[in-house]
Formats: sequence, structure tokens, C-alpha cells
Amino acid sequence: MDIEAVAEEDPEAINTLSMPLREELTDNDAAKIVDDLDLEGKTREQGIEQLKNLYKMFVKVDATQIEINPWAVTPDLDVYCVDAKINVDENAAFRQDDIVKSHESSDAGQDTDANEAKATAVGLNYIALDGNIGCMVNGAGLAMATMDII
Repeated sequence: MDIEAVAEEDPEAINTLSMPLREELTDNDAAKIVDDLDLEGKTREQGIEQLKNLYKMFVKVDATQIEINPWAVTPDLDVYCVDAKINVDENAAFRQDDIVKSHESSDAGQDTDANEAKATAVGLNYIALDGNIGCMVNGAGLAMATMDII
């Protein structure tokens, strides 16, 4: 599912749950999320367990983002995270050396734009655009504003 398209076409379809960062996600918070997805029975319980585990991982790996897409239900009503995007806080990379090295040697690491890698090495954000154009800035907010202007 293209979340950007959903946000543009049907913003009410996106549910959010704001909460303070803490050691673990509560059963009640996880239940609010899975209940919004209309999960019941076995899938509901698995959904709650997976959300709590994802939150534990979020804290443990110093993540800034964990995006699951898709989260699938099998014909046997088992819930699986099929694919994920995980961003680790660059300020915590020294604590997450195994993850950083794993990414660098993976196929995902090979897909990194050479200019993006250079920019990241010096603490800048780089977004490749069509052709030989790129946007290099020192923060995500400035990047978004610049992209809007372009």
C-alpha cells in the first residue's frame, strides 16, 4: 500500500497513536491499534504480541522509524510482518554496529546512492532527483521544504 497516496486520497484512513517513549508498549495501547484494524481472535492476539515486540525492537536498536508494509494475515489467520524499513538513529550508530555493518553488506546497502552515502558520511541529508539533480541539506525539515519549492 502506498501510504503517501492513502494520506492524500483518504487521510481519515490513517490512524495514529501518540504516546511517550517508555520501556514497553502496553497491552491497552497495542489493543487500540489492532482494534482499529478490525483484527479479532487469534489475529488480534498475534497483532498485539507483534506490536509489543516491534516496540521493544524500536527502543533496543535506537530506531527513528520502523515501518511495516505489508503486515499480512495468512489463510490460517497467522499474522506476519512481510517487509520492513528500519531507520537507526545515526547518533546511536556506534551502539548498533552490527546493524550498520549488516546493512552495508546487504542488497539494501548496495542500493544506496553514492552521493547519498557521501552526504551521510559528512552529516548531511541527500535526496536524488531525476537526472543529475539532487537536494542536499542539513535537516529533514529543510529537505521537505526545499522539495516542496522544487
